Amino acid sequence: MPIVWISKETYEQRKEIRHSHKYGEWKSKVKERDFNKCRLCNKNNIEVHHIKSFKRYKRLRYKVSNGICLCQQCHKKIHKYQDFIKTL
Repeated sequence: MPIVWISKETYEQRKEIRHSHKYGEWKSKVKERDFNKCRLCNKNNIEVHHIKSFKRYKRLRYKVSNGICLCQQCHKKIHKYQDFIKTL
């Protein structure tokens, strides 16, 4: 079982990180790798999603392998599924 590092950063600190140059570079690399297409349905107009939680897995935030391109519809489905799993 992997070690989970719970971030002690505030919401505002995480928000600031998401607007940083380093974070922007990570998003660009994920988009380039995925050809700017949703990995689930192949649509354009994508968002970049952390496979392992941005908040919980601080060490994986900038790993391209921890990112995936999703369209807005698929991104919402993924979050609903993740929220459901947490209730089990």
